[in-house]
Amino acid sequence: MKGQISRISHNPAKGYSGLYHNQGAMITDSDLNESTALARLRVEQMGNDTILDGVPAKGGCVGIQHANGGTVHHPFLKQGIVYADGVRGTVRDVNGKTHSAANPLDLLKSQVDFPDPPGVDANEPLIVYADIWHRTVHPLEDGRMTEVALHGAATAFRTKTMTQIKLAPAGAADSIANGSGAFPRIGSGRLAVSDLDNSDTGNDCDPCATQIPVENTVTNSLLRIEIVDVEGLAQNPNAITLAWSSENAAEIAALDALPDGFGDGTFVYEHFDITTESHKGVFADPSTRATPDFLAAINKSHARGHVRRWDGHCRYEIDGPAGPTLGRNKGDTKNGRPGIAFDFFRVDIDFEDAHAIVGDYWLIELRTNAHHDATDDNRIHVVSKLPLGIEHHYALLFHIDNGKPLPLTDAERRSVSFPVLSDLPADHVSFTNNCADIYGPPNGDGAKNVQQALDRLCGLNATQIRFDNPCRDLFGSADTVHEALTELCDADFGSDRSWMKFVLDWGVTCGLKVRLVDNTTISVTPGTYLDQRGDFVTADWSKTKTFPVGKIRLTEEARQSNNEGSYCLGIERFNGTTTNLVIGLAEEFVEANPTFKTEIANCEAARSPNIFDETVAKLPEKSAQTFGYALNMSVSGAWANGGMALRQSEYDSNYETIMQLADAYSKAYSAEDTKTMRERMDRVITTYMLDGFGGTALEQQRGNQIAALINLLIGQSEEFVNACKCWAIWPECPEEAEPRVPLASIDLKMDNGDVRDVFSVCMLTCRRQAMTPRSMVYHFREMFETMISQTFVGEDYTVPLSTLKSICCPREQDNSGQGAMLDYQPWILPEATVAKGPVADNTYRKYYDIYGMSLEAAAEVLEGNGIDVEDYIDVQKDEARDLLANLGGTSIDERLGLQDRVGPGDRVVMLTKGDQAVGYVIVERQPGKYVYPTAKSRSVERALAKSAAITAVSAGHSQMDNKTDAIAGRIAMLETQMKGLDAQISEKTALLQDTITKLAAATDDVTRARKEFALLDAETDTAIRTLREERPVTALAEVDSEIFKLLSAHGIVTIAELSTLDSAKLTAISDGAAETKARLTDARLSAAKLLGQ
Repeated sequence: MKGQISRISHNPAKGYSGLYHNQGAMITDSDLNESTALARLRVEQMGNDTILDGVPAKGGCVGIQHANGGTVHHPFLKQGIVYADGVRGTVRDVNGKTHSAANPLDLLKSQVDFPDPPGVDANEPLIVYADIWHRTVHPLEDGRMTEVALHGAATAFRTKTMTQIKLAPAGAADSIANGSGAFPRIGSGRLAVSDLDNSDTGNDCDPCATQIPVENTVTNSLLRIEIVDVEGLAQNPNAITLAWSSENAAEIAALDALPDGFGDGTFVYEHFDITTESHKGVFADPSTRATPDFLAAINKSHARGHVRRWDGHCRYEIDGPAGPTLGRNKGDTKNGRPGIAFDFFRVDIDFEDAHAIVGDYWLIELRTNAHHDATDDNRIHVVSKLPLGIEHHYALLFHIDNGKPLPLTDAERRSVSFPVLSDLPADHVSFTNNCADIYGPPNGDGAKNVQQALDRLCGLNATQIRFDNPCRDLFGSADTVHEALTELCDADFGSDRSWMKFVLDWGVTCGLKVRLVDNTTISVTPGTYLDQRGDFVTADWSKTKTFPVGKIRLTEEARQSNNEGSYCLGIERFNGTTTNLVIGLAEEFVEANPTFKTEIANCEAARSPNIFDETVAKLPEKSAQTFGYALNMSVSGAWANGGMALRQSEYDSNYETIMQLADAYSKAYSAEDTKTMRERMDRVITTYMLDGFGGTALEQQRGNQIAALINLLIGQSEEFVNACKCWAIWPECPEEAEPRVPLASIDLKMDNGDVRDVFSVCMLTCRRQAMTPRSMVYHFREMFETMISQTFVGEDYTVPLSTLKSICCPREQDNSGQGAMLDYQPWILPEATVAKGPVADNTYRKYYDIYGMSLEAAAEVLEGNGIDVEDYIDVQKDEARDLLANLGGTSIDERLGLQDRVGPGDRVVMLTKGDQAVGYVIVERQPGKYVYPTAKSRSVERALAKSAAITAVSAGHSQMDNKTDAIAGRIAMLETQMKGLDAQISEKTALLQDTITKLAAATDDVTRARKEFALLDAETDTAIRTLREERPVTALAEVDSEIFKLLSAHGIVTIAELSTLDSAKLTAISDGAAETKARLTDARLSAAKLLGQ
């Protein structure tokens, strides 16, 4: 503290808890000050123990705007409270402005305790933090500290808690939180006092004066040494500047009202203001800190309106020389340490491995009469070797990127919105996640607070509950409740379901048809299913049951996807007893066991059939060309009989490539397959040994060896892939899988993990229908009956129905007229019934006159003779004319008169007028056709086709009805929502009108209040002036007892009366004495100044 104090007696290390005065003893400033320090220490220790750092939810300096259903939290700064290391601070706006999330960082530039702050750098990530510290405030800054009744005497000073919101690079967050690195809470330079020797004074003329004793030289004072500037980082400064004062730097004044003698003597004068006083501590960018000016003389015109007196001032380069000293005493360095040589002792400060920040200070108590002897000198007492202050307290708030606050993490949210202890919610209690299986991943979306942990417990399933297994025979190796229940479901209590799992196909066996009722409801018919575990399950409902989709269970994966799109609707048995519907992702219903096709694909992928091509593709160009030649010769067989002769370099290149291929195959093959391949390669090399050959024969033998190796690798690759097919012929036993069965795909919309709307349901996708014998009969019986009732198709012949009957069911009349069944010999076919090959082009071609026939009769004539009717076109329509024009006809009548001949296999378009046929045109001729069915069978086909078409149309109509119902339901829902919105709009409109009315009334009240305040101000001014005028003249410092007697003798007793005296009256009162008149004149001027005249 810079103030008129004798010493600082408070020492927290001693653990004192109170200060009490002795009866009748003298009261000293140090006792009073220590009492204050003890009280503040107790409060701050309590805050540190209970709160530490953070912002209260009520009245705090950080507001939170919640978004995305309360899961995203956007911070903003506002006026309010913040704690750092338990110290309570209040952030205030200079204009008292209320801040909101619309401008989250506006408060940074208008803080009461932080004038002229640095701006926000939008180009780098930043951390927002609070810096709380205490600053001394004197009457010079607040005139109300003086007591007017005591002629304006300054009886005390104050300290103020400075609360400043600052910015720093995001990477400094840990340093700020720990008060380390570039952001220490207080410096750590170590001060030491030593005797002053001859070298310090520079007195080389007295060889006997090796040391100068302190005897009879110390005066009672409090010496202050303070760091007033730091260049570089706090933990590694380049230079520091010290100032020192034997007056504890307590002598300050306004430049426009300097006391007499303030500037006399050899001093250094610090020109400062409130801004420089507020810019203490660490700044992320030191260049943004406002600094005072230290001058050898007072500059009354200086922009900073206050001045402080110091004894001396010096700048020191760390590990370098000291700069020139301003004022008294000498600044120097000794052993690389900054120091000051006072009259009879010196001070050195060690900054090695230490921090230094602006505002650090040390105090030395100097006492003339303190005890001292050869071993102990108490006249020079260092209060603390480490800095006494200023101690800064930091609290992290939130992060900024691109000039905007980032959403709060859960830990940050709790820190900047902590509740009162009497109402502490679970979501503000931190939680250490030691069980990721239950509470989710600690570093992901797992529980971060107690509330989230409790919510996770609500969703706890049986797989996460430990089970002490008392019966291994019944529960097997079950370690969880889910596994135990599963073992119970699998337990055989008299029936064996294994054959159902291993023999029968799984899926829906019958029923369980799904239909969309409306956009929130589906219905499911009764039915049964067989799951992949071999459980045959009957649905719990015996008639069609409706299900609100919002109450159907969602799998966790489906809930987390939270998308609008297609999902799978399935059925499962819950707790081994009840059947429920479930909605999940498609991949959650995938069959666990591969099919023959997928088993082959998986095996081939594992054996990597593309290794050969991939390895060759990576070869250098020259090696690739050399190997390409050898590969072509080898595969084509041209290498045989010495057809491929290789030089030594070509052989070496190809051999290296083959070894690379072998290594690549070895990485993909099993150890057994690799061993087989290597053994075969060794046999090839042995078979085509190069030893004993020379010249052309050697070159041919090289080619033989390389070709054999290439063909070996190619053949083995194909052999291994073919082995996959052989291995996959026989199915594996089914693996364990989820006991749920898919029923249909369902298109829906989700909001925050809840189903809101269903758009469609389709049983043609995401449904597993079991291929049971009954379902085979259901699907293929009609197909079989249709097949045997119409034709029997051979390899190169077709047998009509009548021939099949004659073959399979021959009947011969006996003499009695009764039919007798002949022996059936299916391998003998009557010659007359078989047509060998297609009928010749014109054998059966003729013109068919269908004019005037009904469409059905005309079609029967043409189709009964093997002619395909492709379409029907009314000759009265333009499309008929276009068709005929494309076929070369000039008019309809001309075309009808052509009488085209048609035969089996030809395709025609029938020309019609209304419901009658008028002719046909050929659109495609065929070279012939096998024997065709009769007209009767074609009629049956048409009837079946018509029936199928009617069925398809009916299904289409049913689907359209469902969609119409769904659309109608959505329209009704939207109409209801519109009515609700209309009601809300009406309510808001009435509210707005009422607000406007109240605002107008409030405006009138404000206008009246302003007028009343103006009147009150005028009355207050009048009252104050009256009080000043009526004050006695003795209130003025210039009026002593002698002047008062003269004035009272002439009836002048008030300041107002004194201020009106002119020169003549003053002469009369002073009786012509010049000195007395001058004193009276000074008193009159003071009175006039007090009254504002």
